[in-house]
Amino acid sequence: MILRSLPIFRKPVSIMGFGTVSLGTEISERDSFALLDAFVEMGGNLIDTARVYGDFAHFIPGGSEECIGRWLAARKNRSEILLSTKGAHPDLRSMHTPRMSKAEIESDLNDSLRALGTDYIDLYWLHRDDENRPVAEIVETLADFVRQGKILNYGFSNWKGPRIEAALSYAQEAHLPLPAADQPQWSLALQENVADDTLVQMDAGLYALHRKTNLVCMPYSSQARGFFLKLASGEISKEHPKGRQGFFTEANLAIFEELKRLSNQTGAGIGALALGFLTAQPFPTLPLVSASNLDQVRALGEAAELRLDASCLQALMALTPFGQA
Repeated sequence: MILRSLPIFRKPVSIMGFGTVSLGTEISERDSFALLDAFVEMGGNLIDTARVYGDFAHFIPGGSEECIGRWLAARKNRSEILLSTKGAHPDLRSMHTPRMSKAEIESDLNDSLRALGTDYIDLYWLHRDDENRPVAEIVETLADFVRQGKILNYGFSNWKGPRIEAALSYAQEAHLPLPAADQPQWSLALQENVADDTLVQMDAGLYALHRKTNLVCMPYSSQARGFFLKLASGEISKEHPKGRQGFFTEANLAIFEELKRLSNQTGAGIGALALGFLTAQPFPTLPLVSASNLDQVRALGEAAELRLDASCLQALMALTPFGQA
């Protein structure tokens, strides 16, 4: 797997991170360990989780973190892994009630440290925003955790561009550790009518901010739930979308045609090209990928080694809202 040297990480980081929302809950611990082993064997070292993972379907807060913690202990490889986790997610029963006080964030962080069996997190994220809370207060809270050594860096997931820009400005003016990264929903296929209105997708303004600041981006849902691959295999169609209605747009279908053309031209697979679009961006982009079986992990190998050339990136960019950004 290609590695990148980025200042926010203590060692070179794999160009893809492993998303773990189902580990230890929907996926058994034995199978979860096998998936993590396979990702590491292919050269991956960035693992992303969250305090809320496990709570979605099985009501086991920290289920994913605890599974990863036991894997880290069993493999004795904590120093080799760049660990990313998220806190401050709202209660799933009241998604519009923020949990962003210092006490709530610290409680989640301490629970994550215990579950993961570690005394520091490489990259700690706030899972949502509270736009009624000043960014100064939030940045001060996170900077305090950096000073304590509980986290090495911090970032924001599902934050809008102006809020991230305000946080960057405040941290710089106050001579505090700067926000290190952003985690939006982003894939080559943009989704319409997202059911959860607390999620933030990459948009033209956020894209321009990343270009201006060179802020690291770690997009989730980077594979668009397998949209392009399942379209290519005939597993889904506009008539039989299997839960992917939000992806069946004229823009995404045009991108699919271009992916087929580029696949024929380069010999690269459609899935690899779609992820390569992200890893080839002009600012550091480390897409989060997930898998539920070993074959899916192995299928990521092509994307893990792909370097998309400028002409391919330009052809795909021209079909996105960011083509002129």
